[in-house]
Amino acid sequence: VLMIRSKGEGPTTFAGYSAFTVLSSSMQDEIPKGSLIITKRVDPNTLEIGDDITYMRDASITVTHRIVGIMENYNETGQRAFRTQGIMNAEPDSTPVVAVNVVGRVVFHSLILGQIVEFISAYWYLAVLFVLLFTGLYASLSKFVFGDRKSKQTPV
Repeated sequence: VLMIRSKGEGPTTFAGYSAFTVLSSSMQDEIPKGSLIITKRVDPNTLEIGDDITYMRDASITVTHRIVGIMENYNETGQRAFRTQGIMNAEPDSTPVVAVNVVGRVVFHSLILGQIVEFISAYWYLAVLFVLLFTGLYASLSKFVFGDRKSKQTPV
């Protein structure tokens, strides 16, 4: 199962998009462990076999797997459900995903950006230190290079 980090009662969205970091290797050939993925909220009726989706397995765990089957009237409830499978797994997932549990379709993934996000998350204090040092260096160099222009201007 491809588990992805999610905080709170469900994923945070911004304008219908959510971001996650991949924590397992069930989709390794397509989306390597450590990748950053972006999902877009979509109408579940537009999802097709072959789409990679992120869904809520329970209140705090999200999973990203590929749709390998679609059931239009799951358990005679009138709801659409999806049979999913991690592409590295031998068998489809045992429980179908009901449409209301779909967070969105994967629209972007990047291993490099995922590694950057993980590094910043683990070493945020170094990122803050770097920004402070860069800001101080920039301020010092700009004062040295450009000088204090206000004091050098001649009155009119």
